[in-house]
Order: sequence, then C-alpha cells, then structure tokens
Amino acid sequence: MSRIVRIIGFVLSLICMAAIVYLSFASKVLITNYVIGGDKGGHFLAYTALSFLFLICFAVYSRKRIIINNLMPMLGAFALSFICAYCIELIQPYFRRAFEMADLLAGALGSLCGVVLGLLCVLLVCTIERRRASR
Repeated sequence: MSRIVRIIGFVLSLICMAAIVYLSFASKVLITNYVIGGDKGGHFLAYTALSFLFLICFAVYSRKRIIINNLMPMLGAFALSFICAYCIELIQPYFRRAFEMADLLAGALGSLCGVVLGLLCVLLVCTIERRRASR
C-alpha cells in the first residue's frame, strides 16, 4: 500500500508544482478572489498542498519509530517546498509581479502545515498497515 501512496503522491506533487508555477506567473489569472485570505491565503494553501505531497513521496512507512524515521523526509519536504516558494518569489519581478516577503512567509507557514498534515497521514497509513498485518 505504501508504494501506491508514494506513486500517487509523486504524480500529484508534479501536478501541484505545475499549477503553482502557472498561477504564480500568469498575470490575468486571479484565483485569489476565491480563496479565504486573498493572496496570502492562496500562497498558504498552495504550499501546504505541495509540502504535504512531497512528504507523502519521501515518507518512510515503517511500523516502528515512525516519527524518528520521518524526520529527514519531513525536513526535506519542508525545504523543497520553501525553496520553490523562494525561487518563485525571486523570479516574479521578471514577469511584472512583485517580490513580497509576506508571500514568502505565507509559503513557509503553509509548508510547515503541510508537513504536519502529511505526518498525520503517514501515521494513519502505518496504523492501517499494522492492523492489516495483525489479522
């Protein structure tokens, strides 16, 4: 089951990354009108989803020491998501968009939230596998 979850997470993370890049550089798309919190809420949700999917890809689905085994994947998922947010913010001025530190902060908070949600899902998957194995 964990292999299927990783593959699905990988494919969805590529789709999520493509959507974030497109929406970050498109000048006529105003998706933030439909998101609570406007632009900052959009950044928060986008990077929550991205770091969640990254963690699902990198997570260690073991039955023992789940949190200890997933410290590096959690750090990696957060770092990749934050680096994506930072790079997009650096490149945006070339596309008639502004670099905003508040957007970067919203992306960092979203990345952290996505890692926490991802860890909860990893714990859920491991619990399901443990119960399935005990039957």
